[in-house]
Amino acid sequence: MENLDELAYCLNQIVGNHGEPALKEIMELHPDKDTLLEIFQKKTEPIIIQQVATPPITPTTTPTPATQANFLNADGSVVGNTNTYILIGAALIGFAIIMSSKS
Repeated sequence: MENLDELAYCLNQIVGNHGEPALKEIMELHPDKDTLLEIFQKKTEPIIIQQVATPPITPTTTPTPATQANFLNADGSVVGNTNTYILIGAALIGFAIIMSSKS
């Protein structure tokens, strides 16, 4: 492999042809997989669900804090996950470069 585009294409083909198990096998070969898994393991916190009885929102009503609580995390922000995906992707590409240079 001579460049990152070629490497990305090959990884895409492997996962496209063989699915997620192929990606898991590739990650099993990564020398720092334990560290990566430890860093990016999801932290689980208990979820507290509150039932709030509020009147329906019409275009002329201003949402109350209780109504807004029903729509928490509905802003479409995925910044935290995006950074994780970028870092994992970079690690996979680096691993593939290392493996291709050894052969």
